[in-house]
Amino acid sequence: MELRRVDNNILISKVKKEQELTLEDIFQDYDGAYKAEKFDWGSPSGKEMW
Repeated sequence: MELRRVDNNILISKVKKEQELTLEDIFQDYDGAYKAEKFDWGSPSGKEMW
C-alpha cells in the first residue's frame, strides 16, 4: 500500500509486487572482470579483535 497526499487529499493505492530477481537477472551485465581490493576499515574502536 502506498500513501500520498495530493491536493489536501490522502491517496491510497495498491503497490505492484516487484518481480523477484534471479541470479541471471542480477548478473546479466557482469563481464567477469573483477579484482578484489583491500579496504581500510580504520583502527579498532571498541573491544573487537583484528
